[in-house]
Amino acid sequence: MQGDYRWTPSSTAQVPPASQLRIPNGCGSYFYRSVFVDWRDHAGNDGSEEVRY
Repeated sequence: MQGDYRWTPSSTAQVPPASQLRIPNGCGSYFYRSVFVDWRDHAGNDGSEEVRY
């Protein structure tokens, strides 16, 4: 839906493929916070943006 959003804890399996998330080898616990937005424009082109904070 247009403008719909939610805050959700997730696992690495739920992270979008376009994300910048890269977990170092041997890391047992890793915290990564970002806002990920994906969209489709009027011409049907997909896009996305991720902002870490």
